[in-house]
Amino acid sequence: MPALSLDIRFAFQPLVNLHTGGVMAMEMLARPAHGDAQSLLRSAARAGELERVDVALAVAATHCSSDYETLLPLHLNLMADTVAAATPTLGPLHRALRGTGREAHHTVLEINPAHAALHGELFSAGLRQLRDAGYCIALDGVGAGNHSLTLIADVKPDLIKVDREVVAGLPQNSGSVAIVEALLRLAARIGAQLVAEGVERPEHVAALREYGVGIGQGNLLGPPNRRPVTSLPIAGIADFHTSVCPAPLRGRSRMQITVLMHPAVTLPLSATGEDVRRVFSNRPTVSGVVLVDNDGKPRCTLDRNRFLLAVSGAYGHALYARREAARLGDEPRVLDTGASALAALELVRSSVAYRRYDDIVVLDSDGRCAGTLCVGDLIHGVAQVHLEEATTLHPLPDARAS
Repeated sequence: MPALSLDIRFAFQPLVNLHTGGVMAMEMLARPAHGDAQSLLRSAARAGELERVDVALAVAATHCSSDYETLLPLHLNLMADTVAAATPTLGPLHRALRGTGREAHHTVLEINPAHAALHGELFSAGLRQLRDAGYCIALDGVGAGNHSLTLIADVKPDLIKVDREVVAGLPQNSGSVAIVEALLRLAARIGAQLVAEGVERPEHVAALREYGVGIGQGNLLGPPNRRPVTSLPIAGIADFHTSVCPAPLRGRSRMQITVLMHPAVTLPLSATGEDVRRVFSNRPTVSGVVLVDNDGKPRCTLDRNRFLLAVSGAYGHALYARREAARLGDEPRVLDTGASALAALELVRSSVAYRRYDDIVVLDSDGRCAGTLCVGDLIHGVAQVHLEEATTLHPLPDARAS
């Protein structure tokens, strides 16, 4: 098997919040000059080089991503066979990520179904090593690949990616609906987020929104692009009546906050005032920055308006530019990923007035920063759910029928 060459290019495809339109992360997709990535990996497997080529693709994707500065989490693909291989196999990827300055907890490793039968204990051990190193784990191709429900429950991934074949059947195919319903319940139990792949039609978005799937990926939302994007307008793309969805999945009064969550903009606790000012200057839509320790745990938050007010005065820049920005920070308002939107509203209500609209930091099971929740999105999301439920219970007459 020849070494990878410049014939391999990469594209960024966004993972999009289906309720806010915000871009949650970017996945790196290999684009060989001839054929596709799956064909390349099958050829590598026949030559006994699957793990080496798989890791080489992930390393090349890492180097490509470093050419474009983005604070969004990065998704890299790996085969389950590679994870089950000996530990040194993944060494080049670890070194490449460190070389680009990307933190492990901002990197999601998407584990694709195995090419051949796996030794379960070796696969589980490989996943544990990746988790111990700080990586987030996603299982790809669920519902059509060989990731069993038992495996998912045992692994407890951060993300479960529903295969495009399942999504293609929504909302009419009862089998697809049953799979989504089962995965939603499983994800809620193990604290994972569900991501729908292959979102190609507006009715997919309508159905997924109503079912409570918060994240989607597909050409309708954002096709693969040579450069990363930061926002995509999807409002109005799914203007469908709730009757397109089967009744058992209706009703989301206990909407989880992960449905409305955004990627957190994080900086190390040692960041200076100038570091934070630069982020706010370059990213005008960012409402707050989270300062985290070496373990990715939030230690303080910086609200955009209060921070810029403090540093924009006559002596503000001189006082804070070279000093630790944490001096101007506040204690984080936090909730875990299993919290409901109503719990978030109660946290907002009980906050002191000047912090009522500060972002809420969402924590994963290890207490690390998993994302942030904008209060404006929270209020809009809860209002939208109640409006949809009210419409379902008391539908208004269709003006077009008259």
